[in-house]
Amino acid sequence: MIREIEIPDNCDFIIEDNKIIIKEKKEKTFPKTWEEFCNNYPVKPTECYFGRKGEIYRAAEIIDDYTRLDEDWCTSGEEACAFIALIKLRQLRKAWIGDWKQTKGNKVAGIFYSTYEDRITTSSGDFWSNVTLSFPSLDMANEFLDCFKDLCEIAKELL
Repeated sequence: MIREIEIPDNCDFIIEDNKIIIKEKKEKTFPKTWEEFCNNYPVKPTECYFGRKGEIYRAAEIIDDYTRLDEDWCTSGEEACAFIALIKLRQLRKAWIGDWKQTKGNKVAGIFYSTYEDRITTSSGDFWSNVTLSFPSLDMANEFLDCFKDLCEIAKELL
C-alpha cells in the first residue's frame, strides 16, 4: 500500500537510520556585527591564518580551543595564500603606478579573473566599480601581468 505524505513548505523531509523525520526548517539569519559573527561561527580546524613572514598556520595544528581572537582567519590555506599574493601584488602595483589613482570618468585598465573563461585577463574601459589591480594603460596592465602571472594565479579568486 502506498501512502502519500504532504510536507509543509517550512519543513524538511529527512531519512535517517531507516527513520523518516519531518523537521521544521530553521530560518537562516546572517550576522549583523563582527562580534556576532565571532560568537556564532567558531574557528573550524581547517581554517588558516598567515604570520608576519607569510607562514600559513592551520587552526587544527596550533590551538585546541578554536576561537576567533583576531580578524586574520581565512577559510582555508588556499585562501590565506591568495591574500598573501594579493598583498604582494598591491605593493608591486603601487611601485608601478606611483601616485596615479583610478578616478571616475577616466578610462582605466585592469587585471581580472574571468570565471567564465577560467583565466586571468586584462581589459580597459570605464568601470563602475573599483578595480583591485587597476593601471593607467592597458600596455602597463599587460606588462604587469606578464611579470607577475604566478602571483595573479594564486590570488585569482580575489581579483
